[in-house]
Amino acid sequence: MNADIFPEQVLSLTEADIPIKGVKAYLNMSTKANIMYLAQKDRYGCKRK
Repeated sequence: MNADIFPEQVLSLTEADIPIKGVKAYLNMSTKANIMYLAQKDRYGCKRK
């Protein structure tokens, strides 16, 4: 999973329940806005630089 591309602040957020295989989501909710950070499993096995 490529969730390691996110800083610790994002990884410490609530993990959202996403019913899609290979996807992780972190959710930041407030009274004015919601932000969702998505990480998708790299299906080709390539590593990012």
